[in-house]
Amino acid sequence: AALAAVKEWQTKSGDAFNRSNDGYHSLMERGFDSSVYILDPTSNPNRIQRSLRDLDSELKNTMKEEEKNGNAESDRMMAYGFVESVHLAFLHLIEKNQSLQAHNDALQVDINSLQAQIASIIPKATVEQGAQTDEAQLDRNIPKSIVEQYAQTDE
Repeated sequence: AALAAVKEWQTKSGDAFNRSNDGYHSLMERGFDSSVYILDPTSNPNRIQRSLRDLDSELKNTMKEEEKNGNAESDRMMAYGFVESVHLAFLHLIEKNQSLQAHNDALQVDINSLQAQIASIIPKATVEQGAQTDEAQLDRNIPKSIVEQYAQTDE
């Protein structure tokens, strides 16, 4: 729903943006572009970062132009502050998402390693002979350090 709403407003605003050379409109267009890239699950992370850099650059240029024209106290400047706040929030959320993804990837590597270690510890002869192995027997075969390491990652 969010992506559809952003695209709808982007489309509605597109004509005004195309007819104007106002930096405010260009800034809003960059904001819509960034929002679309962030919300679209198929967007390339590098494209998202590039759109946020473009938004930041456009914001700085537009604010300088407003100050040069003596509009530093206008309502438009408050809108620029809002855009800057949204931009920084986007950056924060994207960095947090990337950090969580890296953490998840590291945990998956740890899980795969533990599974390989456990598989190498379970007596292959027991498995090959079809004998049943109870949990107590498995617990005795797994070194305490591995059990403790697995328990820590589970918390």
